[in-house]
Order: sequence, then C-alpha cells, then structure tokens
Amino acid sequence: MTSNNNEPRLLQPYEVSRAAYKCGTIERKLLYYAALIVQKKPYTTGAEFSGYVAEFSLYDFCKKMLGCNGGNYQPVKKAIKAITENTIVLADDDDELKVLSWLQEGYYSQKLNKVILVFTDKIGRMFVECRERFSLINPAVIGSLTSFYAMRYYEIALSYSGYGSSWFFTRTVDELRQTFRVDSYSERLNNFVRKVITEPIEELNAVNPDFRIDVVKIPDPTDKRKLSAIKFLCTHTAKPKRRAKSAGQADSADAYSAYLAQGGNLLQCMESRQ
Repeated sequence: MTSNNNEPRLLQPYEVSRAAYKCGTIERKLLYYAALIVQKKPYTTGAEFSGYVAEFSLYDFCKKMLGCNGGNYQPVKKAIKAITENTIVLADDDDELKVLSWLQEGYYSQKLNKVILVFTDKIGRMFVECRERFSLINPAVIGSLTSFYAMRYYEIALSYSGYGSSWFFTRTVDELRQTFRVDSYSERLNNFVRKVITEPIEELNAVNPDFRIDVVKIPDPTDKRKLSAIKFLCTHTAKPKRRAKSAGQADSADAYSAYLAQGGNLLQCMESRQ
C-alpha cells in the first residue's frame, strides 16, 4: 500500500493482518468498529486528543457489535487493554527488531458512555486510506459472530466474491493451520476439522442472511484416506449488494450506519499487497 505522497508501502500488511489474528473476538470487533470512523484530528491548543482518533458510544458498540443492552461492560475495557498490549512485529531476527503498536492512547468511561481510541500514525493512516476500497460487509453478521474462525471465513469469502451468485476458495490443511495458528490440533485431524472448519462455518451460516458456505473435503490424490484440502463453496442466499461508490462521512455516534455507508473487509485491505 502506498500513501498519497507516493511514499513506499507504509507497513508489511501481512504482518499487520497476522497481528490482528492474535486479537480476541471483542478486540477484533473494536478494530472494525473504530477503523471505519477514525478521523485525522489536527492538534489544537487545549484538545485532549489529536491524531487518528475514533470516538464512539460504549452503549452503541455493545448493542450493535456484542448484542447486549446494558449490564457488564468490563469486557470492552479489558479488550482495549489487550489491544494496547498487542504489538505488530515487522522484523525479528538476530540483527533487527522492529515492532509497532496499534494505539497511542485508549480511553474508556462507562459513566460518560464513551470510548476513544487514538491509533498510531501508520495504523490510522492505513485505515483511512483503505476503508473506501473494501467489499461490503453486513455489520449484523460481524456483531453476531463469537468465533474468531467464523469471522475470518466471512472475511475471506467476501474477498473472493463478485456479482455472481456463487464462488469458491480452496485452502490446504497446512494453509489453514498456518493462517489460524492452530498447531496444537496437528496431532488429531478430526479435532482440527471440527473446531477450525465445521463448527465456525455452521455458526457463520446460522447468522449470515447474504450467503452460505458449504464445505467440500478434497482427499489426498496419493492416499484417499488422507485430507489434502478444503473447498469452500459460497452461494448467495439474498440479492448481492452493490459496492459503495464512495465513502460517506461517518457519524461517530452511529458506527453501524458507517458500516453500511462505507462498508468493508478490513483485513482484505491489509493483505492486498502481500
């Protein structure tokens, strides 16, 4: 990805997306929610926050992305802490270490019904530059999912979708293990298939009104008893949405509308220049 000033690629997008994989479900939803409303706020005398700032209602976020109306908001507070501790490693070898943080500052107040996330310059600039180029997503689907794997399959499926009624993508077992970092399941393939493929796809299909995914197992050509790859067959169950022509001004008080107006697969953009 390049900046408007023809600056070389700002980040290693693959490493950014891999860092997002380490985030929990609520952290990931916070990043989605904030990325689509973040704005560049110049420094002014007396301003409490400046830079790439996303400010939104705690209650709105919980209602629209977590499906709760009141009660315990502490998981959101915990998620903000986790994002501040989750670093992006761009280089790590005997000669060099280069790390980047998601946030400069984070603010949470249940009393004031407010969350403010101030992203580091590189992350914030990437979000702003990317968000007009995503495929449309359904925020109700993201808000309903609890499984990280289900969220990731939704993202991947959208990244391959077009205007047709059906499409597919294929991943080998090794590619899925690497993508989801699930080496702990390597000794038992049945557990891997159930926890990383079958159950997340069932969860996604149960809440996604736009398309469904069917799983086709591809055996090893040299040994039919072994699993070589998975083909994910996607079929629209509703009229395909058109891509947004332009990104409207996001209302920080209603990120749900911002999703519909600007839409997008955040990690598709992050990974677009791997």
